[in-house]
Amino acid sequence: ALEASQMRWLLGDGLPLTDLSLTGRLDAGSLRFDKFSATLLAGELAGDGLLSWGEGWRLSTRLAAKRVDAGKLARGWIRESLASGEATLVATASHPRELLTRVSLVGSVELGRGELVGVDLDRALQQRGSGGDFRFESLAGDLAVDGRRIELKPGELGSREHLAVGD
Repeated sequence: ALEASQMRWLLGDGLPLTDLSLTGRLDAGSLRFDKFSATLLAGELAGDGLLSWGEGWRLSTRLAAKRVDAGKLARGWIRESLASGEATLVATASHPRELLTRVSLVGSVELGRGELVGVDLDRALQQRGSGGDFRFESLAGDLAVDGRRIELKPGELGSREHLAVGD
């Protein structure tokens, strides 16, 4: 078991990962972790996976997040919301320092009550232009991250006045 409670690790774009706890097996070419947990933006991050180094470096994990501060995670897009979800993360690089900058992540995400910044759906639906903010009760969808490209495909967006379900 490895515990790193006093360490502050930075994931891509300076996301702080703290209170890391990991159990697993280390051999000559890999670290297989059966369980890890950490704190990410005041929320919980947990999962399992494999870090290997032989012909280059490869990280493969299954992740589950709970109550992560979405306002800090998606600054400029989301305000005042907590996110939960599950994803698979894969990263490959020739050097370990490059590993977290070459991340590919696919999963699903659910956000609780919050606000979309710069998108007022009420105004857009009434054809009164764009801009402003949109308060929502829930937002759920598929999330894909490839390098610096982030794609959120909403499956459901709910507010007090609207419910939108997409494909």
